[in-house]
Parts: sequence; structure tokens; C-alpha cells
Amino acid sequence: MEGDILSPVVLDQAMQGIYAAYYFVHNMSSGRNYHKREIVSAHNFASVASMHGLEHIIYLGGLADPDKNIGLHLRSRIQTGDALRQGSVPVTEFRASLIIGSGSISLK
Repeated sequence: MEGDILSPVVLDQAMQGIYAAYYFVHNMSSGRNYHKREIVSAHNFASVASMHGLEHIIYLGGLADPDKNIGLHLRSRIQTGDALRQGSVPVTEFRASLIIGSGSISLK
């Protein structure tokens, strides 16, 4: 289903009848203040997933030490995982390093 992750109404429609969801959302290309949209999106997703009784969320985050001085991009990936885990649905988080190459937003 295609939709707007910032819209709980769209998420409500998308999560009807499912038991698990993959969270592969990144707002970095949406411009300035993307990190704020990251947190709102994750909270919306976790909240609606809880309402629908999902059993599991799988999230692809970023590989970084949150206790170190890291950039906003990686910090937002960690905060997104934290926001997803604030809901009642269990979250499995896979952390991957940056993907750098042709077509990667990190290369721009």
C-alpha cells in the first residue's frame, strides 16, 4: 500500500489484517527537519501497530554508537528505533552501516 507515514489514517488502513510490519522508512530526502519527521513517523507507526495488535515490527536502523558524537543522520536512525520501541509491539532492529554508492543519498 502506498501512503503517507505521517498520516495515522493511512497507517490505520494499511495495518488492517496484518500481524507483522517492516519499517523501512527514511525521511532524509524530505528536506530540512527530516529528523523531526522521523520521530513523528515512528511514533505514528508504533501507535497504529499497537492499536491493530501487530505481533512484530522489523526495523532497519543505522550502525552507530549513540554515546559518541555522531551526525544528525545516524542520530535520527537511532532515535527512530527508540520511538518504535516505545510502543507495545516488539521491535527487532537490524543496524547496518551507511550504503555508499551510485544512487545512495549518502553519496550526494
